[in-house]
Amino acid sequence: MYKKTFHTALAEARRVSGLSLRQLEAVGGLPARRLTRLERGIALPTPEERRALASVLRTHIFDILNLPVRPRRLYQTLKNRGRRLLPEQKPFYPPRDRPSRIRLYAAQSQYPREMKALRKSIHQHQSFEELNCLCEQLALDSSLECLFLSSLFAEGAEPLVLAPYSLPPRLPQQVICPLRKVDVGFRPFPCVKTHKRLYIPQVAFATPSTFVVDFLCHQDGKWSALEIDGRGHDDKRDREKERALGISVTRLDEGEVLKRVHTVLRRRGFAA
Repeated sequence: MYKKTFHTALAEARRVSGLSLRQLEAVGGLPARRLTRLERGIALPTPEERRALASVLRTHIFDILNLPVRPRRLYQTLKNRGRRLLPEQKPFYPPRDRPSRIRLYAAQSQYPREMKALRKSIHQHQSFEELNCLCEQLALDSSLECLFLSSLFAEGAEPLVLAPYSLPPRLPQQVICPLRKVDVGFRPFPCVKTHKRLYIPQVAFATPSTFVVDFLCHQDGKWSALEIDGRGHDDKRDREKERALGISVTRLDEGEVLKRVHTVLRRRGFAA
């Protein structure tokens, strides 16, 4: 507007040249999706990309080669400024029948070798203080879930808080507080994020019966549930629960969780 940037110049040069994104992809060698992100200012161009585009879009060659870009931090600044105008939603911590430290003690008692090795790895986590803060208020339903969660942290998973409704697609069932039966899916939940998947522990859904999943998962734009079935698991209502949730459900038994734990520990050099 007041000072043209690379992104505006690129869009103008493409229009003047009469090229569509697909046509520019064909002659310039850059994917159309990348070109869209460059024009919108979401991505920053490399020197090679500037030169490649300038050789094709000769009308604004000086602008494309030399005009400044919009730093990505500016978008975050604008977002943060907008959030300050909205009422803050307090994080929602699912109710728990026992403090998380009790689950930790139980896991250490049942799986001493594995938990000792996992804790050594976790204490080297770059976000250990944040992780420790999150876990103090985390809801878990069994020592086996604690073991599984510890394996996520041992392989570098990050702690965070995030509202389930903020991620697409829309969940087929309403996320509720299992005690008050009110919608809480718009509030930030404690989460754990690996490089591929997001895990939200102990999420309750308003189906004809209130069902709670051990972990609600999000990966590649899809929702699923992960159930950790320990010793003595009662499977009488499993099928009813899976039909009511409307999302795919994966189940891990104790042997499968232990196998995963040992794999993580070997990779990290902390074999139990």
